[in-house]
Amino acid sequence: MVSLREIESALTSALPIAWEEAEGMRAKKGKSLPSWSKWCYLPLAGWIAIASRGCDVSEVNPDHTQAAALFAAVGAWRVGRGVYRFDETLFGELISTPTEGNIPCDVLFRLPEWCVYLETDPLGFPGVFVHLEEDANNGEKELRFLFHEADGRLIPSVIHLGNYPLSEGVRRSIQTSKLHMDNAGLPYTSERMALDAAAIMAKAGNIVPLILYICSANAEIRQVERVEPTPKPGRKRPPKMPLSPATWEVGYRIGAAIRAGRSGEEEAERSENRIGSGIPKRPHVRRAHWHGYWTGPRDGKRMFALKWLPPIPINVDTAGDGPVVIHPVEEERI
Repeated sequence: MVSLREIESALTSALPIAWEEAEGMRAKKGKSLPSWSKWCYLPLAGWIAIASRGCDVSEVNPDHTQAAALFAAVGAWRVGRGVYRFDETLFGELISTPTEGNIPCDVLFRLPEWCVYLETDPLGFPGVFVHLEEDANNGEKELRFLFHEADGRLIPSVIHLGNYPLSEGVRRSIQTSKLHMDNAGLPYTSERMALDAAAIMAKAGNIVPLILYICSANAEIRQVERVEPTPKPGRKRPPKMPLSPATWEVGYRIGAAIRAGRSGEEEAERSENRIGSGIPKRPHVRRAHWHGYWTGPRDGKRMFALKWLPPIPINVDTAGDGPVVIHPVEEERI
């Protein structure tokens, strides 16, 4: 399997100036360059300019755009190098949590880093880079994926974001994918294009519940000690030697509690007829859902607000070792 360090090294070798130029563009943000939202490391237009070596817009081709998608994900990721490893039990609970309905796209703007790498072995591939994009021309927003396949391929995908539910964003993304294939003149039938686009979006859809969890206020996330690379014997440490990935364990306690509850399932079944007499149900996760409520004075103007509630642990003993660590959000992106 191609490692994250090998992916980064390959891109660095292909275009050594990419990372430095990206930082240079960020330094011009709101000055000689337009401003953009702080949750976006660098808009894709900037990466296209870097990947195309600053050629005229009319000369930008699909190869430039494809390369920019890779640089955008890895370039944003390498700032913090966060690798998020989910508890296996919680992972299964999350990907089985439905995300249909009126879940607004705004939830996704709470990523803890500019780009995160989620390990996804249970889904049959090593992982995926996830970051946010804001179009430099029209301000449109996207949740962008870069799938890291077992054979080393890097496959980009996009979910469009806006003032509509996530389900609508997925629908628009499939429609846009088909349109791009039509414009490229690819020799696919409309049915084949629909199947290809749907397959890619289904893969992205499996990732959304994982992202929703790490964006939630009560997510269990703690960092495993980062092991820094050491220079070869007899050589000095390079002044800009890249940091090693920082692994974050996700759902380490709730996952253990759910497993403990499952191990006692037979006892729970034997006690089922006594549940109503005060014996609590075993630990489990109540599926993620939306909660709507009214705000404002009762005798004045009131507004209906909607909040997303993450998977909620029920009857979970949280008296284990160490406090829950909430990975800081704002400090990573300023």
